[in-house]
Amino acid sequence: MDIREVTVLIVDDETLARAAMRRALRPLSPLRILEAETGAEALDLIEREQPHVTLLDLGLPDIYGVEVLRRSRRKGYQGAVLAVTGDARQRTRSRVLASKADDYIVKPFSTAELRERMVMVLRRTRSFAQPLGRPRLELDREACRLRADGQEFELTLTEARLMDCLLEAEGTVVTHELLLAQLDTPTPGALHAHVRRLRRKLGPYGKLIVTVARRGYRLATP
Repeated sequence: MDIREVTVLIVDDETLARAAMRRALRPLSPLRILEAETGAEALDLIEREQPHVTLLDLGLPDIYGVEVLRRSRRKGYQGAVLAVTGDARQRTRSRVLASKADDYIVKPFSTAELRERMVMVLRRTRSFAQPLGRPRLELDREACRLRADGQEFELTLTEARLMDCLLEAEGTVVTHELLLAQLDTPTPGALHAHVRRLRRKLGPYGKLIVTVARRGYRLATP
């Protein structure tokens, strides 16, 4: 399986646990791995980055993992979620799966088991397929409409300008400074808000807008 461009979010409040999961996934490289220590951080990263798979520990210090899962699904997150917990009770497993997790793994687990579960989840949900061939994107600049594989989205004028900049760049980074000027947006915070709303509006296609840390944004390349 080709897993280029797959983004994985590891959510666990224990540093050693996150490190262990990173090591377990190393043989699957190249992967883009993000980390969160709290439920609040996880919700923010899920909304901004739309990871293809999230390894979600349930025992977080601020928000119970099941609630993180429910909130992210309500906001349209469609990536695969593998719940990670030390709670082996059947009622907990049932509750997690009923909240739209894709799988459930109980600690302690072997590194091989974690890798196998993640690959199986990606195959089952087809979350890995998106980056391997970008959908056909067509922007009607005058009507502010974007078509992705035949599905049409109504955009605001600012969102249409944002997509225009990204499409023109053909997968290269469009800097924050350039976007601020092109969109006539007053602050970086306002720019990030526009990107966040556009990703949410585009649903599964929102993950095509890739954040390049401290630089800007680009479209995922095939």
